[in-house]
Amino acid sequence: MFSRAQQNRIIVACLGGWTMDAFDFFVTAFALAGIARDFSTSLTTMTWAMSLPLATRIIGALVVGGLADTVGRKRVLVGNMLAFTLCELGACTAPSLPVFLMFRGLFGVVMGGEWGVCTAYALDNIPPARRGFVSGLLQGGYPMGYLLAAVLYGLSYDMMGWRGMYAVGVAVASAIVILRLSLPAPAPATGVARAERVDFRSGMRGHWSLLGFAVLFMSAGATFSHATQDLYPTLMRLERQMSVHQVATIAVAYNMGAVAGCICGGTLSQRFGRLRVVVRAAMAILCVLPFWMLSSGFIATLLSAVAMQFLVMCVYGVMPVYLNELAPQSIRSTFAGFVYQIGFLLTSANATLQAWLATHYVLPYSRVLAGTVLLSVMVFIFLLLRNPGAARGAPATAH
Repeated sequence: MFSRAQQNRIIVACLGGWTMDAFDFFVTAFALAGIARDFSTSLTTMTWAMSLPLATRIIGALVVGGLADTVGRKRVLVGNMLAFTLCELGACTAPSLPVFLMFRGLFGVVMGGEWGVCTAYALDNIPPARRGFVSGLLQGGYPMGYLLAAVLYGLSYDMMGWRGMYAVGVAVASAIVILRLSLPAPAPATGVARAERVDFRSGMRGHWSLLGFAVLFMSAGATFSHATQDLYPTLMRLERQMSVHQVATIAVAYNMGAVAGCICGGTLSQRFGRLRVVVRAAMAILCVLPFWMLSSGFIATLLSAVAMQFLVMCVYGVMPVYLNELAPQSIRSTFAGFVYQIGFLLTSANATLQAWLATHYVLPYSRVLAGTVLLSVMVFIFLLLRNPGAARGAPATAH
């Protein structure tokens, strides 16, 4: 086992990668209307810039995760962040919509590989007693990235535009590449011996029902997570007539709540168990949902959004350790990443479908998004309660 200082460096390097993935995704979300205007296309068409990465993430989960399980996680983590830097640069300098969308699709491959490898590498190299907290912290990288995108949008968008925001991502990602180059190589005892490594299909032998449950579970989770996030800035701007400054302020507040939710969910799961924490948080989402949908003023919107993101991320704070504990030992990087990303693949057209429903049927965005959240959370809870044995995973202190 590595020293505490080495463990912390690993956590920071992995946290930074997931943070930058979310930063890139939500830079696009905040700047969607501006990008559509610059490329002379509709907002509905432009939502493919968000749907494409969700669709291609599954490729990264399989390819990058498979490489990590075969050639080593540290090497793959460095290469994946380097690829992220190049995708960010490509989006920043794209001369046309097709080129921009191409780089968004490639970014999805990189993003898909990042989560599974990062969580497996980090959780493999820390003591079992820390895994709940670190799980929440790692998943907290997602709202941290959203938070950074919101701050940059609020402070600099009018000055630097969307291309400048992507340029900031290039600079930060380059620093993470350098940090990852300095990471220690995993100790032999923490990884799967080379002779024991198997491909994904062989590793899944005897575990297909577990995979089916995990995929459905993750698809429902991906639906309610992104329904509360992706088009919410658009809802605030178009439906609630809020200024750029107000949207950015609310986004900063609810992402601070989301970071707290991730850490809270992961930490509580170490004490009370993964299943109990996830089910309670999902039920609380249903209680907050009416207020989140109906709030209209600045303060009411801010408070309901903070409460919603805290609870959503309580659920997600358990995901890294939960999926890694469910995974077969020999394919942990691939399994966890595959399950996490296929959930987003199966729901990748949600933002486009929701935008179409709102515009085609002249429905309020709040009603469309709230209906999506309601249905998906109910499915999510049903799956957990119907499969308590599978959902419980390993004991809280086990790997």
